Amino acid sequence: MVRKTIKTKTRKKKNIHKTTIAVGLLLFLFTIIFLLTLNVPSPTVSQHASSTTYSIKTDRFYGSIINKVYYSGLGAVIADRDCRTGSDGLTTCIGVIKADSGDIVEFKYTHDMSIQPCLIPGDRVQITSEQNGKATVIRLS
Repeated sequence: MVRKTIKTKTRKKKNIHKTTIAVGLLLFLFTIIFLLTLNVPSPTVSQHASSTTYSIKTDRFYGSIINKVYYSGLGAVIADRDCRTGSDGLTTCIGVIKADSGDIVEFKYTHDMSIQPCLIPGDRVQITSEQNGKATVIRLS
């Protein structure tokens, strides 16, 4: 009888171990599938060629400063992120600009991609901020 008891306990331990591994594997697979189905944009979206020539007349971006750093002057784009195209066909992005003063300006703007591509990291820009949070950014290069 002692042997039967030992065998039964050993089998139960093996079954519990197999079940734990199976449940863990299923959770891992579901997590991977969930993460792959999320449509999370890249933090730095720069899918445009940097050799494009722009016109100041058509390369004005209108939007608002979302991090409350009101700055007027020159700067350089360091990122363009969270670009999302709406049902109206317009794209809304957040341009992250390092002002020549050293401040970081987060500029949310909407534009028509067929006419005006997104800001590109490295672009030189002129920022004009208003106290109400509205701003205009002109791409210089």
